[in-house]
Amino acid sequence: MQNSLDLSVAPRGGTPVSPGAHPMAEWLAADSDYREFRRGDIVDGTIVSIAPGEILVDIGGKTEALVSDREVEKMDPGVLQSLQVGAPVRAVILNPEDKNGNVVLSLSQAELDRDWDQAEKMMASGAVFEAPITNHNKGGVIVTLGKVRGFVPASQLTRTRRKNAGPANQPNSLAHLVGQKLWLKIIEVDRAHNRLILSEVAAQRQRNKEEKERLLTELKEGDIVTGEVISLADFGAFVNLGGADGLIHLSELSWRRVNHPNEVLKLGDQVQVYVLNVDRDRGDGSDSV
Repeated sequence: MQNSLDLSVAPRGGTPVSPGAHPMAEWLAADSDYREFRRGDIVDGTIVSIAPGEILVDIGGKTEALVSDREVEKMDPGVLQSLQVGAPVRAVILNPEDKNGNVVLSLSQAELDRDWDQAEKMMASGAVFEAPITNHNKGGVIVTLGKVRGFVPASQLTRTRRKNAGPANQPNSLAHLVGQKLWLKIIEVDRAHNRLILSEVAAQRQRNKEEKERLLTELKEGDIVTGEVISLADFGAFVNLGGADGLIHLSELSWRRVNHPNEVLKLGDQVQVYVLNVDRDRGDGSDSV
């Protein structure tokens, strides 16, 4: 008769380990608790080490993840200098496992993704903001939002700015704008095709609307304000008060009889006006000197 003998490996203390609780099984179970990463994953981690050409980040894996020397070289010096051990960072997985078994990270790619997120939020909210022109081409000018490059077509520049540019068929017609800041509004975001389109015209329209609402709220009868003559008509002159346009009726232009506003005013004149009435329901005002 063949004898059957059941065995169990005892730990060093001599206490048998129950069947099904083999140390190897426990190790495998613990190992499976670590997160599995895929290329392109966005992860949050903590910097555990900074050395020349190498940054180690704890992202909850089996070992610390590595920001490669090539990635470090591409980073903005100011951003690189601001990194500290223990600081939280966001990164993108470039390689879940290189030939040495390391998870390879990109911090700059995460910054780019964050800037795209911000651009999408700004478009959704209709935000108007100021950004510098960093470059130009024949079709328009280029601005930057963090690490994202945006394009302002020449058709989306204000009429005044286009008027001051050189001939449209010249490649350097917009060169003089480089370095200037524009008030802009995002009108298209296409992250998949790396396309960000902005408009100075839309931003100006919104700023004018907001300024007009503010001005009509603050103006009251009896105020004396300064404005610019922007239009002349048979019945009077229109004056821009810095956001809202007011009308000076022909009879209010002068103490003497006036047959046409051009007898006493011309376009571009700066004039002081007395506010006779503000019609907030219509959204315009009637001003008198």
